[in-house]
Amino acid sequence: MTTSNQRTDCEPNNPQKVEMLKEKLNSRTNIDSVVDFLKIISDPTRMKMLLILEHDEVSVNDIAVTMDMTKSAISHQLKLLKDMGYVKGRKEGRQKYYTLYDDHIVNIIHAAYDHVKHC
Repeated sequence: MTTSNQRTDCEPNNPQKVEMLKEKLNSRTNIDSVVDFLKIISDPTRMKMLLILEHDEVSVNDIAVTMDMTKSAISHQLKLLKDMGYVKGRKEGRQKYYTLYDDHIVNIIHAAYDHVKHC
């Protein structure tokens, strides 16, 4: 009973449940956005940067020294985080300072830590 546009090689055990699940997945319009978010924070460098910014505004120089990385590498990652709307920056003279846009992202990271700790 498969049609040409299906890629599965099996028949459903419960067709009604399958239809309900398909509708549920199709109604989740932000799945791609969540996947993009998880890709961003899954990078160890970016996750460390977000944790550094958890409680305070920090300069690019201080982040670079803390992480033992070049200022250029840090700036590149911060630009990505800023473009995604996770951090915000301000200039003071020749220095650039960053802070989290809001606490939601760190709450998610802490929830992930709690999950891993309990597994």
